[in-house]
Amino acid sequence: MGRRSTLSRLPTALRAAVDDALREGSTIEEIVALLRTLGQSASRSAVGRYAKEARQITERTDRAREISRVLVGRLGDDPEGKMSRGIGSMLQSMIFDYLAPTVEGAIPQLKPSDFMAMARALKDLVGAEKTATETALKVGIKAIETTGKKSGLSKEVISQIKAEFLGILS
Repeated sequence: MGRRSTLSRLPTALRAAVDDALREGSTIEEIVALLRTLGQSASRSAVGRYAKEARQITERTDRAREISRVLVGRLGDDPEGKMSRGIGSMLQSMIFDYLAPTVEGAIPQLKPSDFMAMARALKDLVGAEKTATETALKVGIKAIETTGKKSGLSKEVISQIKAEFLGILS
């Protein structure tokens, strides 16, 4: 793996100034000049690479925000189960994007530990979704039973309601 770029090695405050300049639409020449005034030097190509990388990160972030906005709009008031499935899809998409060849055609160099971390994240996500589903089921069952008893319904009617609405056979 190559060394970090000249700009990514800058102190945080200086890198923030470069990031602000990029957000404001400054040109590469203006950023090189800004760095000179701040007592730093960077080549045009280093600034260009940094700007390109920052643009790509911004595009990916914007895409993730748009996907989240669409998912939330489609999910409505069911944030637990559907949202975790949506997040799972987003995580898979991010992994595939990461593994896909980059703009320059290079494939990221991954260590076995990287794959393990991704697999663990997916496993944890599936476990969280299962837990959320089980919790929602238990809450639903308890609500049906409590409301049924308060309303004076028989155990048979309550069981029938659970079977119809929750797919549970008692």
